[in-house]
Amino acid sequence: MVRRKKTFNKLKFIVFLGKLLAKKSVVIFSYLIRFLFVIFIAGIISIFIFFSTIDFNSYKQILENKITNLVGYQTKINGIIELDIKHFQPVIEVKKINLSNKKNDFLKIKRAFLSFDILSFFRGKIKINELFLDKVFLNLDVKCEKKIIENIKKIKTKKEKDFNITMSSLAKKIEINELTLILKKKNYFFEKTRFSFDAIEKKTELKGRVRYKKGEYYLSIKTEGLQKILSRKKTYPIKFSLKKGKNRLDISGEIGYPLSGFLSSLRIDFFTQNIKKVLSPFGIDGLYNHTAKISGDFNFSDNFLRFSNTKIKVGNSDLAGEGFVIFNKKPFVRLKLSSKLFDIPMLFETEEIAGKNSKKIEAYIKEKRDPKAFIGVRFPSKTFNFFNADIDLKIKKLKAMSTMPIPDIALKVSLINGKAIVPSLTTTYAGGKIKARGFGDISTGKLKTELGIIGENISIGDIILMSGGRKVLNSDTSLANVEGYLKGEGRTLAELMASLNGIGKAYTQKKTRGYNVTSYFLGQDLITTFVDEFKSNGKDLDINCIAGHIKIKNGIAKSEKGLALESDKINIIVEGKVDLGKEHTDVSMVSIPTSGLRLGLSDFLSLVKIKGAMALPSFTISSSKLLEKGVELGIATGAVAILTGGISLLATGLGFLGKTWIDAILQDKHPCQSALNSKYVDNDSENPSKTPVVGKMIILDRKLKKSFSQHKAVLKSKLNQLKRKIKK
Repeated sequence: MVRRKKTFNKLKFIVFLGKLLAKKSVVIFSYLIRFLFVIFIAGIISIFIFFSTIDFNSYKQILENKITNLVGYQTKINGIIELDIKHFQPVIEVKKINLSNKKNDFLKIKRAFLSFDILSFFRGKIKINELFLDKVFLNLDVKCEKKIIENIKKIKTKKEKDFNITMSSLAKKIEINELTLILKKKNYFFEKTRFSFDAIEKKTELKGRVRYKKGEYYLSIKTEGLQKILSRKKTYPIKFSLKKGKNRLDISGEIGYPLSGFLSSLRIDFFTQNIKKVLSPFGIDGLYNHTAKISGDFNFSDNFLRFSNTKIKVGNSDLAGEGFVIFNKKPFVRLKLSSKLFDIPMLFETEEIAGKNSKKIEAYIKEKRDPKAFIGVRFPSKTFNFFNADIDLKIKKLKAMSTMPIPDIALKVSLINGKAIVPSLTTTYAGGKIKARGFGDISTGKLKTELGIIGENISIGDIILMSGGRKVLNSDTSLANVEGYLKGEGRTLAELMASLNGIGKAYTQKKTRGYNVTSYFLGQDLITTFVDEFKSNGKDLDINCIAGHIKIKNGIAKSEKGLALESDKINIIVEGKVDLGKEHTDVSMVSIPTSGLRLGLSDFLSLVKIKGAMALPSFTISSSKLLEKGVELGIATGAVAILTGGISLLATGLGFLGKTWIDAILQDKHPCQSALNSKYVDNDSENPSKTPVVGKMIILDRKLKKSFSQHKAVLKSKLNQLKRKIKK
């Protein structure tokens, strides 16, 4: 009986308890949640109390100092922090990071995510959606792992403009195998390119292959570790190499960090087998396919650049020098240059033309040359007003034409606020000395210019030999003096030529012996046709004088009997006029026998006629008898007219201008004196050396000295400014 009662009571208690729990479950669960919440709050308070004992300000100060020392830029971070409870991984979302210096933003990052695993602290992930670095736009997806190094996993297409990098969280090494870089809408694809950063060896290296458009280049860059680059060290070394075939660019030296504020030094060496291909992408055409070498030392800072030991060699031409540039509102340039040989025909595409025969040259000129060469040519006024300059240039030998080199050129040019001063231009040519002075003002957009030139003891015989001819005149006795003065103004070349005023003069000082002079200038068939004397008494002449005189007024150059050659057997006179504004020439060459039998003299008075556009004149012989014979022309009547585009170019320089007066020519026994005493030219007939040119040159010299003294004061100030900068 007793055992049954106990059993009944236990069962009853269990049933009672079940009913109670069923009725009160909600209340019990509520109390349990409250209990857990109290424990959680207590834990949070405990953690807060624990961290409150730590001086975060000291850690913050240390951290800020480290950032300043490593980076040197102001940093702004704006973002939010989220906690992923499910995976127990904190996620930091940074909406924007600005890294900037005083002038502009150096680095911008938008919407960056940072997550890491608390249980495995060194494993994490950084995702940067957008990054701006000095106007270079990249989308990055960077993954950090605990491992020291892993290769890049993939490269996405250029349209997506991003790439993945796997790198060490300890930042000991970084490698990029492939990279697409977009600069100003141009794609540069780095293929099989390795970028490595080694913190242990303290160096950074980038080398590999770069493809841009159709070109493929090999690139190598070496410098110190990023830690030193980001430090406040003034300079750090760098080596840069770019190679394609046998073309190579090497740069080495020290770069200041940041780039502004510190003196940096670089050595540049460049070599190419084809300078034309290198320059053509930049819109510079016209050079031959020459090899080119460029080397020099360059020092630069925030507002100045200095270069020295600079050497440039293109083909057989060379240029060496030193100087500096100060970058202010108006940059100042100082250059001191020298050249052993500057061969213009070889540098540009003129040597090929000169090697063709006369018929091909004539065809080329007619095809290429514009009959109105001056129209539409404007002066670059903005360029000359953009900077100030002081230039010294010395050229040992200048080849303006393939067969007529000009030696020993010394030129000084100063440019201040659009005003160009040439206080000295000297050269030796054909055994004589040439001096020139010049002044130009383009500050208002209109060029105003003055130019004076004096040449002494220039051998006409040597000029003929240098131009590819044979010995025609005795070099020692065919010495001439040349004087000239020009003044004009205009916004275009056409306006300037139409406004020119000036005077020119050339004359020999002694009698000389001529060898085959007439056949050289006029052609042997032409001479023997009407001068019987040459058939029996030889071809040499005793030349009494050669003289020329010209005056230019309002762009029209003219002179009666402008050039004359006087000898014992024949006189040659060239006269006419050239309208420089309209680019039109009308020049006649007249030959008069002074001894022997004159056959049909009237048929040969107007022997050669050059008329028409200066760039493309027509060339005719006025005698029908000669045209029927198909005569051989000399250099003056044929080759020069074709090779230079017309004798008018030569005539313009020496004054072969004016209208033909037949009677005056027939009666004139002294054409040289008549040329010097031309009614179109003011001159002292008793002393040909006393001309208005000398007076003009004296006035011009005074003006240049005054302007140059002002310029020297500016130059001295700039040099002192540079010295102070270098000392700092």
